[in-house]
Amino acid sequence: MKEMYQVTPIVILWFLWKRRNILLHGGNFSIEQLIMEITDSIRKFLKLRLKVSCEEKNWPEMVEVVEKHRPSFSFKIVRWIHPPVRWFKCNTNGASRGNPGSSAFCIRDSKGDFVVAKGVRIQ
Repeated sequence: MKEMYQVTPIVILWFLWKRRNILLHGGNFSIEQLIMEITDSIRKFLKLRLKVSCEEKNWPEMVEVVEKHRPSFSFKIVRWIHPPVRWFKCNTNGASRGNPGSSAFCIRDSKGDFVVAKGVRIQ
């Protein structure tokens, strides 16, 4: 619920700002369309962020759905498994959101003791 109260004023201000600019440049708009676009954006936010569907619901119904929503949490325990005796294990990772990116590796022995690691930036 807190997220809905935080995002709603921002969405309203954004659409009001867009309509102001439309009017400044000779366009026109209807209040009904403005309300529809704001409501649609809030619905999309709720569906994306909270996984709550509010299709065809008015504001009081949307608030009620969000108030009743209880997020589900799940977790999975992940353990590092030692390699066999006299073996080494190499774990790798990488990340990129366009350029630049990065990658890294870490090698450990069969007791889990650190051997070597390196990280590099990818351009």
